[in-house]
Amino acid sequence: MIDILLPELGEGIESVEIRDVLVSKDDHVKKDQTILILETEKASMEIPSEYDGVVSKVYVKSGDQISTNDPLIAIDSNNRDINDNKNEISTNESEEPIKEDKKNENEILSNKPLVNQPLKSDESKINDINSSYNILAAPSIKKLARELGCDIKLVHGTGEKGRITKDDIQDYVNRHLSDDPSTINTDDLRKILKDEISVIKNDIINNMSDSNVGDEVDYSRWGLIEIKTLNKIKLATAKNMTKSWLSIPQVTQFDNADITNLYQSYKKLKAMNNNKGIKVSLIPFYIKVLTKAIREFPNFNSSLNNEQNAIIIKKYINIGIAVDTNRGLVVPVIKNCEKKSIKELNVELSLLADKAKSTKLDIEDISGGSITISSLGGIGGTNFTPIVFGPQVAILGFSKAEYKLINYKDKFVKRLILPFSLTYDHRVIDGAEAAKFTSKISSLLSSVRLLRK
Repeated sequence: MIDILLPELGEGIESVEIRDVLVSKDDHVKKDQTILILETEKASMEIPSEYDGVVSKVYVKSGDQISTNDPLIAIDSNNRDINDNKNEISTNESEEPIKEDKKNENEILSNKPLVNQPLKSDESKINDINSSYNILAAPSIKKLARELGCDIKLVHGTGEKGRITKDDIQDYVNRHLSDDPSTINTDDLRKILKDEISVIKNDIINNMSDSNVGDEVDYSRWGLIEIKTLNKIKLATAKNMTKSWLSIPQVTQFDNADITNLYQSYKKLKAMNNNKGIKVSLIPFYIKVLTKAIREFPNFNSSLNNEQNAIIIKKYINIGIAVDTNRGLVVPVIKNCEKKSIKELNVELSLLADKAKSTKLDIEDISGGSITISSLGGIGGTNFTPIVFGPQVAILGFSKAEYKLINYKDKFVKRLILPFSLTYDHRVIDGAEAAKFTSKISSLLSSVRLLRK
């Protein structure tokens, strides 16, 4: 019997909810057959079986919250390679290596390890692989262990089913630090303090939506009320926006663009569209303009590194598009926009928007964005200040275009004016660069000739 475990789902995803379990006990499954569907706050994903065989046990059900390495189902398989591999693992996990592990651990505890140096015993590669085989820890916990120079295989988990928690890592490191303070240098202390501050800040952000300042007000004293529970998308959006607002110093730059000629091109494209399933919009034009502007101002397509002493400039342009759904705001991402025509962008945007509104987005659809566009033009408003989605450094907000009388070629004429805004991370972008960037966006939007380049 072989247990299929939940694999790592990506950095930052610690737990997910099971939406559907697609197999039952005694079902025959094939390798790569989908056995269950998971749902995060904004996307869903399918988990396939790793083996052929018969389901002997189902550990989970719809609605369960599960984490990395939790068992999903058990399979009885006649696959010889699988059984042989299982026997090899059982053979390697004999008493002798276990004793050796404990001996090495005692030696480490009695020595004076340095912080940020791996606290690792001198084991063979085979024992190293086998000892890490059953480590129960979320990706963020493993990352914390690596940053603190802690060998996670030597940490005893106190969580459910032996899962290693953040407290377990910190307790283990603190025990070693208390052995001999003289082994800690200034850089080590600085890093520990920085990590602790980061952990505390994240805890505050994570708990803000779950805690109230002071007592809850009884609003029913003044009349009838209705309590509506926020769905997962709105809760995730609130958490992410709070984190971005607290961690990113944000500034918003406003500008306008004359899109009279661009709008004529849009209307022609819309008239030529014969596919009723594809909605033609102005957003693909905005995407094309943004890709051209980024070529001249690549800093807007970057992210700060973890140490915040350098920026990572991306050579690809993956643009997230904020989509309003009946469940809340989601941001699917169009990949490699610089390589696509306006027609291709329009088709892909339409398909992604349909997936978003029918809750069929998967993790890949919402991952990898390097800059974001939020458009309220179809709804209304004159200007707004969108919030940067970290680790991105900029977001463009487009409002509703209106006809205005302006001085055009020495005459006052009626032109279609589009107000837009740019919110940016002031750690990466300064005001002068932001003003030049919005001026470039305005120039491109105002000139069909430049747009076709």
